[in-house]
Amino acid sequence: MKNIILFAVILILFSSCSNKEKAHEEVSNESTSVTYEGTWKRSFELGVDTLQYVTYNIMNDSIQYIMEGPLPIKYTMYKDTFITKDNRWIGNLGDDYYTVFVKYYNADSISLFKQQFETREEALTRAYPSDTVSGHFSSWYTYYSKQQEQ
Repeated sequence: MKNIILFAVILILFSSCSNKEKAHEEVSNESTSVTYEGTWKRSFELGVDTLQYVTYNIMNDSIQYIMEGPLPIKYTMYKDTFITKDNRWIGNLGDDYYTVFVKYYNADSISLFKQQFETREEALTRAYPSDTVSGHFSSWYTYYSKQQEQ
C-alpha cells in the first residue's frame, strides 16, 4: 500500500512539473505576427513652447523607438516573444528586456504601454497594466499613424 501511495505522489509531482515546463514552452515559443505594424507617433510638451516627439516603428521582428526634441533617444528592440492573448510584445536590447502592451488599435491610432525589465522572466510575468497606471515612461499613451499625425 505504501508503494502505491508513493508511486501516486511521484506521478503527480512529475506530471505537475511537466505541465509547468510545457506551459512555459508554449508561452516562450509563441511567434504570431503582430497586426499593428506601422509607424505610430505622438508629441507632448516638455516645457513651455518645447515639444518632444515619440515614434514607434513597429515591424514583425523589431520595434524602433525614436524620441526627438530636447531629449533625443533612439534604439531598436528585437522581438523575443509575442503573446496574442494580451497583445504582449517582448523584445530585447542587449541584456535589457521590454514589454510593450497594446490596448487598442485601428488604422488611425494605437494605445501602447512600454516597460523595461532586467530579465525575460520579469517581462513574461508582468501583469497586464491597469487603465490608470502612470509612471515615468511607463503609462498608456495614444499614438497616431504617420498619415493621421495630430
